[in-house]
Amino acid sequence: MANVNLFELEECLEGLVPFVSNHPDKDYVRTHGAHVTTVLAELRAALAETDQHYYDWRMGDGGGQTSLKKLHLAFKAAQRQLAAVGAIGYPDEAVDYLDDANMRELGLAMVAWLQDHAGVIEGADELIASLKNHLERSRKGLAEGTQAREDYQRTVSKRIRAIEQAEDVVRTMRLNMRVDLGPRDKTYTAIPWPAALAPDPC
Repeated sequence: MANVNLFELEECLEGLVPFVSNHPDKDYVRTHGAHVTTVLAELRAALAETDQHYYDWRMGDGGGQTSLKKLHLAFKAAQRQLAAVGAIGYPDEAVDYLDDANMRELGLAMVAWLQDHAGVIEGADELIASLKNHLERSRKGLAEGTQAREDYQRTVSKRIRAIEQAEDVVRTMRLNMRVDLGPRDKTYTAIPWPAALAPDPC
């Protein structure tokens, strides 16, 4: 795959559409002309799909990070409340909410400790409910983030194929038009050819 600007690639294909439409009698147009509109449509669809999946992935729960941060806040609130009443033995470790596995493990440990001491810790039920809520939200957020990332990665391969096919068509059409019309022909030079694809000889 050449290092081609996608805007230039799409613009070039758009420029080729009227040419192939107006010159159906040319051999290379009969052979390759239909591919111009096909790959243009496929390129647009692939770019739109990957852009949407990327947006969904990055603008969702951030792979569960938002819900993990809220779990972290609930965990720290429980630690502060337990420290204030002089409780002993509860999970008192410092944890980074970005460490999702450890954060969830400590959240579950805190719930278990509170359940074991619910009869003697005032407000334990509220703390348990809050932690459970954020644990469930973080579980869903992580799962959705993983799925969104996988969906995006799956569409990337389609995007690459669409770009490669578009490059092949543009390269083929440029070479044929250059032989047919000449590199200084007005029709040929009117096409916004990407510089990286079959550039004109100096």
